[in-house]
Amino acid sequence: MGLGDYYWRVGSVRKDGVIDIYSEVRRVDIAELAGRINPVYPVEGSEVETDAYGTMEFQWASDFEGPFRFQLYNSTRPNLPIAVLNADENRLETILPGSGAYIWQVLYVDRNGTVFKTGDKFSFAAYRPLSVPELISPLPGSNYEFKKQKQVDFLWKPVPEAQYYRISVVNIDQDNIIREDEVSGVNYSLKDTQKLPVGRYELRI
Repeated sequence: MGLGDYYWRVGSVRKDGVIDIYSEVRRVDIAELAGRINPVYPVEGSEVETDAYGTMEFQWASDFEGPFRFQLYNSTRPNLPIAVLNADENRLETILPGSGAYIWQVLYVDRNGTVFKTGDKFSFAAYRPLSVPELISPLPGSNYEFKKQKQVDFLWKPVPEAQYYRISVVNIDQDNIIREDEVSGVNYSLKDTQKLPVGRYELRI
């Protein structure tokens, strides 16, 4: 039975199945319990970082002792849960399917799954920490004659979920950043190298 107003009565039944008499009609109202289920972490509109595996712990404050039903949604489909989990405490740990925008909600239920209190939905964005780019070429310690070679090409392995890469070319001897760029691909060309002073350089991605 869902929330709402209901009417009921009782009738006496003979052996042949005929109801002789009904009682008077009574009314009963089924309503949600008074109380709160508020988010502790993550809060509405927050941006959070998970661990490398996408593991994240949700926490909430409640006037109820549980059990609870936790529901997770993708923000593009806010009415279709992508995860439904049970919790006896005011916290739950789960693995997110990836970086993106999500919505979460907690409901107070009984052991049979009947919902007594529906908490509000709260949106958040989650991001997995990006791994360190692995340089393919040139190899560490490579030597170049800048006067003869006008550019140096760098190539690295793609990092999952990276949207772009920030490149910094550092003069190690002077501890000075001489070039900074942002690229969307996995390669970068350091041009006009003949204009650079002789020294040791480092590429930071």
